Amino acid sequence: MNTPLALEQAPPISVPLRFLLSAPLFGMLAATLLLIGGGEVLATRWSPLLLALVHLVGLGVLSMAMCGALLQMLPVLVGAQIAQPLPFAAISSAGLAIGTLLLAGGFVAGSGAMFAVAAGVLAVALGGFIVVVGRALWRAERPDASTRGMRLALLGLLATLLLGLALALGHAGAGLPLWRGTGTDLHLVVALAGWVAMLVVAVAYQVVPMFQMTAPYPQWLRAWLAPAVAAMLLLAIASSMWSPEWRWFPWLALALLLASFAVATLGLLARRRRKVGDASLAFWRLGLIALLVAIAVGAASWWSATGVTMQLAITLFIAGFALSVVCAML
Repeated sequence: MNTPLALEQAPPISVPLRFLLSAPLFGMLAATLLLIGGGEVLATRWSPLLLALVHLVGLGVLSMAMCGALLQMLPVLVGAQIAQPLPFAAISSAGLAIGTLLLAGGFVAGSGAMFAVAAGVLAVALGGFIVVVGRALWRAERPDASTRGMRLALLGLLATLLLGLALALGHAGAGLPLWRGTGTDLHLVVALAGWVAMLVVAVAYQVVPMFQMTAPYPQWLRAWLAPAVAAMLLLAIASSMWSPEWRWFPWLALALLLASFAVATLGLLARRRRKVGDASLAFWRLGLIALLVAIAVGAASWWSATGVTMQLAITLFIAGFALSVVCAML
């Protein structure tokens, strides 16, 4: 509760609500797709319905909520002001929603034209969001561990967007090769670790002690975790492209770093001063435990031939960790 809050700088409530009220609608749409598609959705990792489902959740639910939360928290927590927040939020949220629907429709219908239009809309919506929010973050009045983590998360979003645009234009047949295997893997890893996990870590430094009444995160964790995750992610991507003998090391280090965040947060929650439990606490615990299980399953799929697949680890990360934490903070 010692975090200095500039409550007078909070944006109009309609700014974050445009994003936060859209997220559950996309969640309902994703659930409907899963119900209608049934087993066909999960038949293979390249199922068009599965790819549509992943983007409805990743863009329509997670990124929608995360972008809204950023616009709500930046002025209050770090003193980063957004110029003209109302029209900016209206354009960004509408562009993200339309682009997500077009992208999911492109996967379901196999339409190159929908992929091309989706790429253009998302490039404008997310690209504009990154430029405006990035400019505000780099001019923050009170830079701290959360600010630095948010900056890195925004760079992760930029890398995710660029890789996604290249893949979308490949699907559209716009003259770019469809770099499907490695390109899709890189797009997914950067999105999950560089954007989603990085932003959760940065925001948790503030919201867990504030709303769950815990002690602050250890200083060493706040100082080194986010930069270390970013460094290991870059090294992991490089090792995947060049395949040296030590390519396992950055992946192991990245897993251990995220596991240390989960263990540290669970420890803080176990010793919190507020003894009354609520849904937010339950979601935080569920999400952190799911993150640890996802890491364990991912390690099992890497080092053993048990039949456990990396897709299960990704499902645990997205549905178990990311969605639970977003629900906790909502």
